[in-house]
Amino acid sequence: MKSFVIYQLKNYIRSLIFIPPVVLYICWVGILYAYSTLDVLNSYANSAVVLYVILTWISMNIFRLEEETEKHILLVHLRQKEYFLYGKWITCIVMMIPLVLTAHFYPILTNSFQAELISSDHILSIYSHVGLGVLGVITGSFFGGTNITRTRYVWLLSALTVTASFAHSQIVELLPNGFSWLLWVLPPLRFFYEPLQTSGGGLPSGFLAAFSMAMFYILIASVIVLKMFMRKEKV
Repeated sequence: MKSFVIYQLKNYIRSLIFIPPVVLYICWVGILYAYSTLDVLNSYANSAVVLYVILTWISMNIFRLEEETEKHILLVHLRQKEYFLYGKWITCIVMMIPLVLTAHFYPILTNSFQAELISSDHILSIYSHVGLGVLGVITGSFFGGTNITRTRYVWLLSALTVTASFAHSQIVELLPNGFSWLLWVLPPLRFFYEPLQTSGGGLPSGFLAAFSMAMFYILIASVIVLKMFMRKEKV
């Protein structure tokens, strides 16, 4: 598994397709903190939400690195097909880590905040960035590693999913009563950025509930992606 992840990282970096999403995110962080005396948690919420989009993009690229022939050779060498998916996920997480660290520490190093950070600010920032990054990985692997990837308009579908996830609250208001449950198929971004918007110092009330619901969604979504991936690669 370790050698497979290293191979994936080298392959991805050599392809240079990492440059647009990574550079775009770093530029966004730089623009976001171009001014000083910013609000801590609102700024972190903004950078975390954009990280979700960037990780969806990166993950789709990583899952579409190989041609079918090369992928079948890798599957044979890995012996168990699910290891291919796990290795891809780990590769995505490795790519996520420097982006999370940049988003969290850049404003601290540049003194961009109007107040001193307390421990709960650090916790909420890491929670939001890592959580939304992982959701991005799940979303990207769904569109890049399952049968959906054979769809002609897969990039359009992924863009619509990301957009609908952002507009969750507005869509709920438009749906008839009793139909809001249909939106549970969308990645629950609100569980990761809303705690940053409601915190008034310390962890907000309902934080553990939001955390539990988010982890439950990620677990279920991961199992679904795994099942769809195995069905796709079934000979």
